[in-house]
Amino acid sequence: MTCSACAPLNRASKPARHIAASILLAAMAPALAAQSLEEALGGFDDTPAPAIETSSADGSLLPEGLTGSIAVSSSWNYLDHDDATGRVDWQGLSKLRTRLNLQYDTALSDDWKARVSGYGFYDAVYALRDRDDYPDTVLSAYEDEAEIQEAWLQGKLASNLDIKIGRQIVNWGRSDNLRVLDILNPLDNREPGLTDIEDIRLPVGMIKADAYRDEWTASLIAIPEVRFSKNPPLGNDFYTPFSLLPGNALRITEDEPEDFSDTSWAASLTGIFSGWDISFNAAHTWRDQPYLAPAPFNGNALSTLAQSTLAHSRITMVGAGGNITQGSWLFKWEAAYIDGMDYTTATPVTTVLPGIGLVTIPFPTGSTETARVDVLAGVEFFGIANTTLSLEMVNRHIRDFSESMAPFYEQRDRMETALRATHSMLHDRLNLTAVGIAFGERAQDGSLVRLQAEYEWMDGLNVTGGIVTYQRGDLPPFTFIEDNDRVFAEVKYSF
Repeated sequence: MTCSACAPLNRASKPARHIAASILLAAMAPALAAQSLEEALGGFDDTPAPAIETSSADGSLLPEGLTGSIAVSSSWNYLDHDDATGRVDWQGLSKLRTRLNLQYDTALSDDWKARVSGYGFYDAVYALRDRDDYPDTVLSAYEDEAEIQEAWLQGKLASNLDIKIGRQIVNWGRSDNLRVLDILNPLDNREPGLTDIEDIRLPVGMIKADAYRDEWTASLIAIPEVRFSKNPPLGNDFYTPFSLLPGNALRITEDEPEDFSDTSWAASLTGIFSGWDISFNAAHTWRDQPYLAPAPFNGNALSTLAQSTLAHSRITMVGAGGNITQGSWLFKWEAAYIDGMDYTTATPVTTVLPGIGLVTIPFPTGSTETARVDVLAGVEFFGIANTTLSLEMVNRHIRDFSESMAPFYEQRDRMETALRATHSMLHDRLNLTAVGIAFGERAQDGSLVRLQAEYEWMDGLNVTGGIVTYQRGDLPPFTFIEDNDRVFAEVKYSF
């Protein structure tokens, strides 16, 4: 990557350029992971099969209103590759997880209802493969977990006014694969590309009021809980690596807002009409992807980075989106103007690197605040029996772009394209899905492909299998995850 500000690096030796790139990756690894996994690997959106409701009135042993599922899922990495630290060989069985999901819905009165849902999982693969081989960061994130998901109370304050309080999901987007307006809920990106976007949104504590009049709904949302996406930790094979010192990585402190004064606010106005709909959206919230706030350069690159922090921008978004149906076609669009986004900038500095000596490199020395404009256009075709084809494209344009942002893999315009095909057969018992997402106008920044088959073996019992592949690109994480290809399978019983 070349620029006028980076001339000293371009004149450096090849090892020096490699070390410089490693330092920049070390500084921005968590930010790059958040950006790429949130905006790029946000998952694939399939509408999950509804759980089979049971109640005591039907003779079920479960209490009325309680539903759920139990699933056993596995992944097999068929290519030889290590993680960034070189400590773990990830080839072979990489997941053997049992997961229990429970959801309880109850009607408190004619106008009020409540929901509580949660999950717990245990992954036996770490015990089978000798858990001492894995760092604590990986075991903490992947071996076992239990968490409350949605937990809310909803009811009527008036005939045309509802309120919903608690942890919930609010999706403003129209896209099945790419995110523009859908910014209120973070994502669980720990297994990018393997799970559907509907399953990886993380509920957030909100107070949401909806007012209705004719075809229009106005919503006002307060979000006191500040929550960010879950991303692959150090030691996992999806973690963006730092290879300057083998077996080591810089851990930079992340400054997360947590006070009540950090409450986010959002509002929307949505109209639903015959054959089309439109929404207008606004939010004052925190950007999920952090940026590096550099410490003053002290002459030592690693020491300076260790004193730097990762921070989250306080952003303001205004946007709109809509759908239009015409015959067998569905046209969708989203647009957002996001102000207050901070980007790390670099200037050439001279420093001493272990094993290399004195080099001049572009180094993070500041940040700049600007705005970004995201525009999405998409189309779906339903004209073939039991088949849906879709194409979605997004351009993310940074206003007042500076070449000093380029060393941190920022681009003035970043293109993303998603192709999707679904086909059902055997009376809808077998559903086939193929998805491809490319980054860059010619996929030069990386791409991924997922092929999946889901079969309803019997009522409530589904079997899923598939493969996901990652193609190398010029931008992280695709510069490092090309060997993360894997096959996956799941058996799930819903009750």
